[in-house]
Amino acid sequence: MSRTRIHPTDLLAIALCAALAGFLWLVMGGWRYDDPYITYRYAENIRAGIGFVYNPGQRILSTTTPLFALVLAGLQNPWLDAPTLAALIGCISLALGGLAFWAMGRAWKAQIAGWAGLVLYPLFPLAFVTLGSETPLYLALCLWAFALAAHKRYALAGLCAGLAFVARGDGALAGLVIGAWLVAASLAGNQSKITPLIRFGLGWLIPVAPWLIFATLYFGSPLPVTMAVKQAQGRMAISTPFAQGFATVQGWYLGGWQYRLEAALAGIGALSAILFLRKNKMAGFWLLALWSAIYFASYAALGVSSYFWYYAPLAPGFVAALGMCLQQVVAWSTHIRFGESQRLSALVSRLAAMACLVLIGLLGFMQAQSAIGTARLAADKRVGIYRAVGEWLNANTPPGESVGALEVGIIGYYSHRPMIDFAGLIQPEVAQVFGREATYDDAAIAAFRKFHPAYIAQIENALPALQAETARQNCAVAARFSGANYGYAQNMIILKCN
Repeated sequence: MSRTRIHPTDLLAIALCAALAGFLWLVMGGWRYDDPYITYRYAENIRAGIGFVYNPGQRILSTTTPLFALVLAGLQNPWLDAPTLAALIGCISLALGGLAFWAMGRAWKAQIAGWAGLVLYPLFPLAFVTLGSETPLYLALCLWAFALAAHKRYALAGLCAGLAFVARGDGALAGLVIGAWLVAASLAGNQSKITPLIRFGLGWLIPVAPWLIFATLYFGSPLPVTMAVKQAQGRMAISTPFAQGFATVQGWYLGGWQYRLEAALAGIGALSAILFLRKNKMAGFWLLALWSAIYFASYAALGVSSYFWYYAPLAPGFVAALGMCLQQVVAWSTHIRFGESQRLSALVSRLAAMACLVLIGLLGFMQAQSAIGTARLAADKRVGIYRAVGEWLNANTPPGESVGALEVGIIGYYSHRPMIDFAGLIQPEVAQVFGREATYDDAAIAAFRKFHPAYIAQIENALPALQAETARQNCAVAARFSGANYGYAQNMIILKCN
């Protein structure tokens, strides 16, 4: 956006941003899945004065997003519980991420690419299926770091990049790309001083330094234990590694013509940017593609297990490449000449721009339809039954009694009981069991023997070895939940153990 005045198109972009946030809230506001509930419980414990902990008295950093936990703790109120507030923040963040694309388009004189990002990024499935988690906020902070740097607001850009790092550790990659860009610009003579880099670095340190100091003193390390656990999970034969899982993610979209078209346009945009990089005035958008590429390479190298929310940071790079393709079409149209008729040449350029805008609108409409379909058909069916299990535990068990479960998010949030995580995210010692031939049944038995939970909540017959182990320990069924009552295909049981 201009540093001196607001243009009418800026007002239109802001209005569209608000409309997209409202649409996402209307359609996807009820989207829920298990993993973010771990962070919700941290937020509630912070707000209640229990501390920055999941289980009271256990200073273990099992949330990957301390900033999001703090935001939820600060904004939660009697009218908005943590899951609802998280979804609302996510809808607004996705729309603001799109607005950051628009701001970059203004800075880099690539308005068509800016419109493409404004419309298509918030409605891109890889992004909106992470609603409820920290991912939309984290990505919005990264995108605004790029946008503010493009507008030469380096201190604010550094602040956003630093907040992105506190929101997720891999937010450091966005700061790394922007910092490298500033260094390259300085060496190339485009900037005569290193002042922009210094201002960016100082802005980055404002949120990062206090967090690193606090986390080191409070937890013993600023690194969440979950990364090592998920690396261990990735070594299991039954797990799908991140890079291999990308092929599965691609398969989700191959059935839709709009996504095949978008992929083709993104490929052309990537190729044109490489071929015409020196002459390409919108090459700044390639910073987003570079960021996404580095992110993919980093996660593939880490060898973490494949989770759908890990792929969301690839969306900005994809949309940026698509936008560059459409912008390049308009740029090429300006070079078409019809003899001495400048008016006809200008008309062709305007028609090309209008055609690109119509295509963006059509693709946006199709993605909006996809969002509606996703909300109706792909919602996590476990939410209802997991919540019922958690509420039963809260109402029928002593407050200090521990509960073991393979997925602790929703059950732990509603039970308010100390949780033993059979997947190792809350008790990282469990991850020592994970090896090539290990299964989650093995991990569950190891956790059961080590931590002796008073209750176990599990899908009936899903962990047969654990079920045999608990039978030997005289655990008895305390409650049974029929999946049919909650729209879920399997039943749940709660075992009480001696």
